[in-house]
Amino acid sequence: MSINLERRPDRYRESLLDHLDQKLRSIDWYQFEKLITFLFEAEGHEVIRLGGARPDGGIDLIVISAEGDTMIQCKHWKTWNVGVREVRELLGAKVDSGIDAAIFITLRGYTADAKSLSKKHNVVILNEADVMQMIRETRPDLQSRIHTLLDEKSKRCPKCENQMVLRTAKKGENIGKQFWGCSTYPRCKSVLHVQP
Repeated sequence: MSINLERRPDRYRESLLDHLDQKLRSIDWYQFEKLITFLFEAEGHEVIRLGGARPDGGIDLIVISAEGDTMIQCKHWKTWNVGVREVRELLGAKVDSGIDAAIFITLRGYTADAKSLSKKHNVVILNEADVMQMIRETRPDLQSRIHTLLDEKSKRCPKCENQMVLRTAKKGENIGKQFWGCSTYPRCKSVLHVQP
């Protein structure tokens, strides 16, 4: 799939692609899952989200297509490389689910052992450059939605999708530190850590 972004107005094209790497790193893990979901939906696939705040058993997304189902594990890691342990967990989930195809997506990269194990078991591994390429190749009429997602300053609860509010811990080991808490607290106690 190849999109010629040169046809887009320069001003709009630059606003989406300008500092794309920084925008990807500034979103949280939940927004990252939503972005990956949208990128596969933009290719015409149905996507089932299993991740979020619930235990996902090593599978965040399942992409349904005519060629067969594909499981995806997303790690919005900006400083750590994915290691062999995470790939093994994905392989275990692959066997347990009976899904033949698997993709691992992270921003950082992979250790040599993780790359070797992925290659041995046909796990596709994608990094930040691959995600940026997927964004660039998304149909021009859908790129405004990506732009909105990457520039969104408000947060949505990964458990119930309600608005998150910025709070400061008043007790415990994180006293004085800020975090995003669900606006429906105490009904929903989901939190997101503030990105450094």
